[in-house]
Amino acid sequence: MFYRTNSQQISDFLYGHNIAEAIKNAFCYRLNYRIKPTGVENSFGPVNKYLRNAARTSQNQETLINIESMRKEPDAILISPNANINNLEIKSKKIGSLEDFLRNPNNKKEIKRVLYHYPAARFLYVDVEKKKLASISGLLPLIENCQYENWNAPWTWIEGIPNEEAYEKWINEYIFDPLALAANKIVSRSSTKTKTKIEIDF
Repeated sequence: MFYRTNSQQISDFLYGHNIAEAIKNAFCYRLNYRIKPTGVENSFGPVNKYLRNAARTSQNQETLINIESMRKEPDAILISPNANINNLEIKSKKIGSLEDFLRNPNNKKEIKRVLYHYPAARFLYVDVEKKKLASISGLLPLIENCQYENWNAPWTWIEGIPNEEAYEKWINEYIFDPLALAANKIVSRSSTKTKTKIEIDF
């Protein structure tokens, strides 16, 4: 098994966390959604490490089922201006065709594990490299013709986005451009100073 340092593992968490925050901000500040952060990091942050350890060591079935429910809680509840509600699970993922996605048994397994506890969850996949979003609705069968619009035309379910042109403007101005600017700012401000600080500390 490939060894990953603590820093590498933490960087994965921060990467996903920043993407999720960009998505929530885009819905909140451009589309006037009300956002309730959820997910294990928000709802159970102080005990998240304890829950992971308990899941590996406990033999109590009630405990294990409750931990699984807590850990599978989606990332945010989104309430639109018209009071429509999405329970959103946000994932960073390379987005290809819907056919390929549904053919992968691991993708279906991951979705079904969440839907077991949250049957109306919606999954939002974010591809930073392609500047693309894709979605799966937990209320529809996991077959291509049922999920086609969710996957290929996200503006059809996002309230406040009337068409593809408005969608492209929204994702670039409120999601992908800010993420790129933030990443560049972090790199530019840390690359030289980090080396200097380490030399001073040691």
